[in-house]
Amino acid sequence: MNKIYRLKFSKRLNQLVAVSEITAGHDRHSGCQNAVDITSSFQMTKWLKLKPLASLISLLSFGFATQTAMANGLQGMEVVNGTASMSINGKSTTITNSPNAIINWKQFNINQDELVHFVQQNSNSAVFNRVTSDQISQLKGALNSNGHVFLINPNGIVMGKDAVINAAGFTASTLNISDKDLKARNFNFEQAKDKAMAQIVNNGLISVSKNGSVNLIGGSVKNNGVITVEDGNILLLAGQKVTISDMTNPTITYSVVAPENEAVNLGKIFAKNGKIQVHAGSLVNKGTLNANSVRQDKSGEIILSAKEGEANIDGTVTLKNANFKAGSLTITGKKVVLNSGAKVELTGKEGGTVYIGGDERGKGEIQLAEKTEIKYGASVNVSGSEKGGRAIVWGDRAQVDGKITAKGKGKENGGFVETSGKYLGVGETAEVEGKEWLLDPYNIHIVSSSIAQSAGVTNSPPVTITGKDKEVYILNTTIETALNAGTNVTITTTEAKGTKPRVGGSGNFTVEANIVKKNGTDASLTMIADDTFTQNKGTSIKATTGKLNLNITARKGLVLKGEIDTNKGDLNINASANNALIDGAVLKGKGTVQINGTPDKYHTVNIGGNTERKSFNLFTIRDTKFVGEGEEGLKLQYNSPKRDWWQGVYDVVGTWEGNITTSGKVTFERKVNPTNGQAVSISAHNWRANLTVESGSFEFSDTENKSGFQNAYDKYKDYKLLNIDQDVTFNTQNNSTVTFKLNPYLGNAPSKNKTPRGLSVSANITAKGNGHVTFDASANGYAVAGIYFDKRSGNKSTTIKTEGTTTLEFKGKSFSRKGLAIENPLVLDAQTGSRIILNGSHNSAVDVSADVTIKGEGETSIKSTSGNVNVNANISSDSGSVNILSANNINIKENVEVKGKSVNVNAVGHLTLRDQAKVTATMGDAILSGKNITLRGNVEASDKVTVNAEGNVDNEGVIDGQQATLVTAGQNIMNRKGAKIISKEGEVDVITNGTVDNNGLIQGKTRTTIVEAERQSKDSLILDLIDILGDMERTVRSNLSTAENEQYPSSSAKSLMFYDKGRGVNKAASIISHGSVCSVVLPAGKNIADGRLLTSCLAENEKSKAQYHKQSEKVGD
Repeated sequence: MNKIYRLKFSKRLNQLVAVSEITAGHDRHSGCQNAVDITSSFQMTKWLKLKPLASLISLLSFGFATQTAMANGLQGMEVVNGTASMSINGKSTTITNSPNAIINWKQFNINQDELVHFVQQNSNSAVFNRVTSDQISQLKGALNSNGHVFLINPNGIVMGKDAVINAAGFTASTLNISDKDLKARNFNFEQAKDKAMAQIVNNGLISVSKNGSVNLIGGSVKNNGVITVEDGNILLLAGQKVTISDMTNPTITYSVVAPENEAVNLGKIFAKNGKIQVHAGSLVNKGTLNANSVRQDKSGEIILSAKEGEANIDGTVTLKNANFKAGSLTITGKKVVLNSGAKVELTGKEGGTVYIGGDERGKGEIQLAEKTEIKYGASVNVSGSEKGGRAIVWGDRAQVDGKITAKGKGKENGGFVETSGKYLGVGETAEVEGKEWLLDPYNIHIVSSSIAQSAGVTNSPPVTITGKDKEVYILNTTIETALNAGTNVTITTTEAKGTKPRVGGSGNFTVEANIVKKNGTDASLTMIADDTFTQNKGTSIKATTGKLNLNITARKGLVLKGEIDTNKGDLNINASANNALIDGAVLKGKGTVQINGTPDKYHTVNIGGNTERKSFNLFTIRDTKFVGEGEEGLKLQYNSPKRDWWQGVYDVVGTWEGNITTSGKVTFERKVNPTNGQAVSISAHNWRANLTVESGSFEFSDTENKSGFQNAYDKYKDYKLLNIDQDVTFNTQNNSTVTFKLNPYLGNAPSKNKTPRGLSVSANITAKGNGHVTFDASANGYAVAGIYFDKRSGNKSTTIKTEGTTTLEFKGKSFSRKGLAIENPLVLDAQTGSRIILNGSHNSAVDVSADVTIKGEGETSIKSTSGNVNVNANISSDSGSVNILSANNINIKENVEVKGKSVNVNAVGHLTLRDQAKVTATMGDAILSGKNITLRGNVEASDKVTVNAEGNVDNEGVIDGQQATLVTAGQNIMNRKGAKIISKEGEVDVITNGTVDNNGLIQGKTRTTIVEAERQSKDSLILDLIDILGDMERTVRSNLSTAENEQYPSSSAKSLMFYDKGRGVNKAASIISHGSVCSVVLPAGKNIADGRLLTSCLAENEKSKAQYHKQSEKVGD
């Protein structure tokens, strides 16, 4: 029969079981049916202490010995502190010691069939055994104690394969410790100077009681057997000088350690609800490390630290907790490798936390690995049935080709995965599943396999850790796989805090291959560059299934040349860029693209008109399409910091070039941080782009910060907030809109030499489509003008053209300068159905100082919403109408002509036509209206002229409507000497609520009508010099007062009419006509009967007489 039983680990039962000594190995599948709880050995210790005879019988039956010979493993016992006594019974030795007893031994061995039992006061007691000879200690039998047993042998300690150690605690050390430190329990272990590095090897079973500890400390430590504890600690420490602060809750401090100080686990180590620590110069785990837990208040913990060498993991590491949160695992070293056989599992209701090679993003207090590898076949699992955990992988050079899982109950409860390093390689076989994945090298390239190979990166594994020229490559398919699984991926090149110098380069991030999310639910991709973020031309970052929420951060530069399409997901880009470039890109999503100004250096730039200035920052947008989705749309935002005015340097100059397309709601805004005092923030934009708005709206907004200092003005006095100096086209489709909101500001010091302005136009502009384009430049400062159509070299004219049904409107405003100024010859070409509006406001709202030519048959208006319109140059149209409208005054300078097919000049205030000025309608009507109208020039129309004043009309020129002329006034009409109010072909109507003071000519070919409020104190109507070519009517709105023998000279009129119902004739008068008609007597005291014909001169023929008798009505009864 078998005399010896062995303890083996059952995977199925997850515990040790007793088996025959001839059993080949541990059970791989089924386990033993009759499990033996390893804690039973503690009961044996207690029983041995109380019943020596029974214990001996038990030992015999357990097969330790059948002989009665004296045990010979222990020799040369010397008690140097406390008390200790030893009794030997065959091969069983019992030593009874006082707490903290120190015993020196010449030899401390336990043979295979021997038992050594230390009887102590309680589990808190300890006995310190030291070997003073040159012999190693070989423990092949059993060692039991109810207290903590220390064995110190600088020569080496080996526990044989049949060794069984069962105590409240066990410490074996080949590093020496002084008696003084032992007595004080200061556990300062140090290799003896005259001793070579010694080893501790465990091939047997070490089991300690609940809350106990196992400590194997040596120059090197190797476990091939089983070590187990519940709620306690297991330490494997390999070094030359080590301090353990507290055995109960140990903190390890290395003073001296080297790579050859190695800790190796090829066996099984169990710390249920407890903590396993392996600290060494280098370490290997090809066995099992298990710190599973079933408690809520105490999850397991494992720390594997290879301080000066490699942590090589090729076995199983588990820290499970099915009902609560799983434990935590830390693996550190100069190099950390998870080989293909490595299985790391921290699963539970909530997944655990694992640190491999360093802390999050290389920060914190955890040692950072110079090189970290997770090879193909290796797996790390921090999933939870409810919530995923956290898995952090760091290496100065990090390569990930294995699988990392951090799943939870649904995507929203997934965990966090980080793979970071100065150089980071993520291979084609890498898999990551979780809620979020952070990749954090220093310089990074997202590449396809072909790009990686052409870059000289080996393909076995698919991407190596070495990189090339300090660049790190990550395969695009790796990121796609994670996104398709619903994992949020974060990739960052952020420099680790305090890392100097940069080992991995400047922190650039380059996308060189497509990243396409093709499957699964919504996911997020975050890319952070410590320096410049670049998306290469021809690449795509997009989703075709599910939303892709994309976040890009760049701390020193931004270059976008590819396609971004979030499939209606969020798009947020935040870049601090001294020189940002968006070129040939497509940006589609909802969110904000922010560019933050920096004060790094100056650029020399051109802001139009060959004006060179300096600017802190530049950004260029060229040949790009922006698609804003949802109500939020897509916002481009430039954030300006405050500047000091005295520098005279622009904060930013932006350039828009090529062909830009937008769809949906798209906005650009420059925002200025609120400042006070002397701070300003001046910007300029060169708009040189053709803009197509396919739908929705595009809004451009720039508001300058305020400055009230003259010096600030002098520094920026020639600036243009928006400069258009190259021909551009605006195409608005589907009733879309384009709006430029410009609010320039400079302080209180206007200069006669320079005029800062909100918008400068020195090139041709075409607007087409069916939408609305508006340039609104409202100056916030007294020194700044609104809109200038600036002078061009070579006297080139500027053409503003509209097509389709679009409206193009320019709105300029200034407090003390010109709101809208035309300084260069301007052609306004509004095609049929379209409109061009030039609109100024405040003070000198509109100033026309260069000729304006109006073409096309659309609608063109020059107007002000407040302030004056000053026409100092010709305005002409051969094909369309001319409309000049003002909410205040209109002044048409001398010798200036306003000419069009039809002309409408409408002032809410006064309208003045100065000497030799002309208003001419070549094919239609000329309409002039205003509060008071002063005409020193001529108004002519091929059709009708209408002059309508709310107050007075003062005419010194010629008012001639060939088909009709109408002059009306709310007060009086003055027709001065030499002036004419005529119609060569039609009738003339002169109507006033006051009087008509005529010293010139009022004459209509077919009829002349004068309506006035009253006629009094006039000696004779002859002084009115009214030459009647046709019938003449005169209406008075009060009583008619006439002079004796009032007459009309040289009249050929067929009838003379006084017309207004119910008015009285103040006195009798005789009206004498010098034509072939008779005189008419107006009796005094009578009324004009019924508002009809008062009297008529007789015609020469009988037909006229008959008409006269039929129409004439007498005054009187």
